[in-house]
Amino acid sequence: MLQAGTAYSPERGSGAYEDARAAASIALDLDPNQALAMTTLASIYAEFDWEPARADSAFQIALSMNPNSAEARHLYALLLAESDRLDEAMAQQRRAGLLDPESLIHPTNLGLIQIYRGENDEALETLNDVVERDPTFYLGHLHKSTLFMVMGRPAEALTAISTAEQVVGSPPVVRALRASALALSGDTEGANAILESMEAEAETTYVSPPLFAQVYLALSDTSRALDYLERGLQERDVYMTVIRPWPFVSVLQENGRFKRILEAMEGTDR
Repeated sequence: MLQAGTAYSPERGSGAYEDARAAASIALDLDPNQALAMTTLASIYAEFDWEPARADSAFQIALSMNPNSAEARHLYALLLAESDRLDEAMAQQRRAGLLDPESLIHPTNLGLIQIYRGENDEALETLNDVVERDPTFYLGHLHKSTLFMVMGRPAEALTAISTAEQVVGSPPVVRALRASALALSGDTEGANAILESMEAEAETTYVSPPLFAQVYLALSDTSRALDYLERGLQERDVYMTVIRPWPFVSVLQENGRFKRILEAMEGTDR
């Protein structure tokens, strides 16, 4: 699931966000028109504070300071996608790509938004172009694996994951994708073995609860998936911000527990 970020909870990593918040605040005190600092605050409001309305306002201020900031438009596109405002997200991400055509993160994120929009053929074309430009750009391969699972092609998803592993190894986010693809291919034994390894790692190192949820959804165990999403809510895990558009949770849309999770997240926006 959710490979576009780094998992933090208040107890396990929030210091990185707070350090960035403090640095951005100091920068704005020194120069109130510092667009990069405002962009940093906007991202913190979105990903750590869970205040999308405040984040939206901050991104708009940042873009008024520097309309040609590809970084601000890219990060604003992430917020818009997380808020299920996919048309606006697409427009901002396309603009970011025009402003910074050499960066591969922009077409990669464009491909992810296309997945969210159900534009699978277009997403595959976009992501194929990314990995053709740089075969070592592992995020392109990971997004391709997600797309292949959405398209019901888990064998190709496993191939894309293997390619990414050659570059980045097997951190939990990659293992969760592999376990999901194995589950969807019918190899529940292999998927459960990876789950066990992730659970063992979680005893000593923070592992994002939504990653477990993704695997349990692939295994058709919605109850356990919801257990982990509720844990992610409790721990304010940053990956929780992308669950609204994430295609694998579509089976939960009418589930009462899932609706309460979304309502609880919306209730944090002050």
